This record gives sequence, C-alpha cells and structure tokens, in this order.
Amino acid sequence: MKSATIFGPAAIFAFSLLSLPANVYAQTKPAAGRPEVVYDSYHDTSLPPGEYSMAVPQGRIPRELEHPRPRRILAGAAVPVADLAEQTYVAPPVSANIELNFEGIPNSANGKALEGVPSDDNLAVGATQVVETINTAWQVYDKATGKSVFGPQQISALFTGVPGLCGQGQTFFWTDPIVLYDQFANRWIISQIAADRTFSTGNECIAVSESSDATGKYHRYVFKFGKNVLNDYDKLSVWPDAYYANYNLFGPKSFIGDDACAYDRASMLTGAAAKAVCFKSPKEFSFLPSNADGATPPPSGEPAFFVDLSTSSSLHLYRFHVDFTNTAKSSFKGPFKIAVKAY
Repeated sequence: MKSATIFGPAAIFAFSLLSLPANVYAQTKPAAGRPEVVYDSYHDTSLPPGEYSMAVPQGRIPRELEHPRPRRILAGAAVPVADLAEQTYVAPPVSANIELNFEGIPNSANGKALEGVPSDDNLAVGATQVVETINTAWQVYDKATGKSVFGPQQISALFTGVPGLCGQGQTFFWTDPIVLYDQFANRWIISQIAADRTFSTGNECIAVSESSDATGKYHRYVFKFGKNVLNDYDKLSVWPDAYYANYNLFGPKSFIGDDACAYDRASMLTGAAAKAVCFKSPKEFSFLPSNADGATPPPSGEPAFFVDLSTSSSLHLYRFHVDFTNTAKSSFKGPFKIAVKAY
C-alpha cells in the first residue's frame, strides 16, 4: 500500500471553508456559554501494549441501555436524528486501484469475543502501519504487506493499571473507540469511552503513542465529565493546535446537550499533565470536528470547524478557537447556516 490519506466529511468541510469570503465569518456570533476547563484526572506512560494481557474481559452495551437520540424538527416534521443515517441510496461505481487487501479484526480471538454491536469500525493509516479498531479491540498491520504485527488485543488492555473507569477490571462497558494518526507529529491516538455498570457515567480514555510505532509506549489520559454524565458518541480529530473532540452528553434520563472540546495536544505529545477546553451547546447534536489530512497543515491560527445537521436542507457551522494559556480567550462562534441540497 502506498502512502495514503484518509478523508472524512469533517476534513472536506474544513478545507472547502477555508476559501469562504471574510464576511461569511463576520456573520457569526459567540455560542451561548463560556468555556469549561477540564483537567485530566490521571495521566501516565504505559508499557508497550504487548506487555499487557491479550484478553481482558469486556462488557458489551445491551441494546436496552442505549440512550434514545433527541428528535429534531426537519422540514416541518419531527424525525429521529438517528434515522437520517438509514436513508441510503446506491451511488454510481467509482474507479479505484486496489493495491492491497487484508483481513480486518475478527469477531473473536483466543476464544474471546472481540466485537460489540454495532462494531464501530475505525481505521487509520500511518507512515509504516495501519491500525484498526472495533468496538472493544484493536490491531496493528504492516502497511506494505498487510500482515498483522500486533493483536488483536482488547483496547482496555492498553489502559491496564489506570485507576477508575478506564482501568482494567474497574468498569463494565467500553465503547465508541477512535483511532487517528497525527501526521504532523507521527503519533497514534487511540480513545475509548469507559462507562460504569449502569451506563450512566462515562470517562474518556485517550492514549497518545510515544513514537510512530503503534506497538510502543503510550501516554495515557483520563478525562471525566461529571457524575451521572455519559459522554456518548465521541468524535475526535487532529488539528495543529489541539486534538478536537465532540460528545453527545446524556444524563440518566435525558439528553443534556452537545459538548465540543479541545484537548491540549502539545502536552499530550510529551506525556505532561493536560487539560481540555469545552463548550456546551444544548440545542446542537452530533457535531463532526474538522480533521487535517495530508502533509500540509491549515494556515497558522486557523480555528477548527465543527459541523452538524440543522434541517433537511442546511448545516450548522461553528468555529472553535482555543487558547490553553488564557482559556477565557477561547471561543466557539456560530452557528453559521450552510444551505445544502435537501435530503
């Protein structure tokens, strides 16, 4: 496999928006609320993941415990947001050269189940490796041959010894894993939500590799969102000034709101204590943060973009500027409404 770039909707939005005229941004206003600063509750540096058990007991998320998605008015009718993903169509064939095929993570290994429902597949391509995650497991492949060089291993094993919900044996449910490759620093980022046995409180578990080798040591972090607050459906992205993330926050019985966060990338690359700057948006749902793809970074000081669905013919755009030195100067401006073809 040649050097590859993974493109996502967030990146497409981000770089197409860079060319918008300045007066577009002048129309935006600060989002309601002030920045909330969250400090990591724990951080350390792990051993290489091969030093940890390959099969750590995992909990699955029972369907009956999944949180209901809020309803949003779309084209005059209340439609569950989750239903939007089910409106599919057959696209025309696309010409592509397939250079390498290889098997992904299986449903089970060594007699242990690996995949939850849904499987929540993610994949990222690095300089020499490819890393895949599914709901509870991860695996590392050689980029040139497609052969496995590590795993599959339970993602929770990567957090062995970490106290609290993220640590081995301290929780019941792990879900929504994300894997990214920070091409500007040649590092891997692997994250996973850890929830308590009632699936009402969640923590974000983030591991940033110490080098470009996904089988080496990781700087591990735990971030908490509060008692009886579940940080569901996490989405992460790489941007030069931060690792940006988004969460749908749920209380035990209701939807709290969207939470857009910026994690201190510079500190996490060194394993130092880190913080996150977050903005809550009670009326928004399921933002996708912009992800910088390719070798050329965005212009210096360019804010990250957050985009979500507004109506059946429009999107909401926000601009996230973070200042980790003076967090009060951080801003989350929007919404700016973008018209799209009705769906």
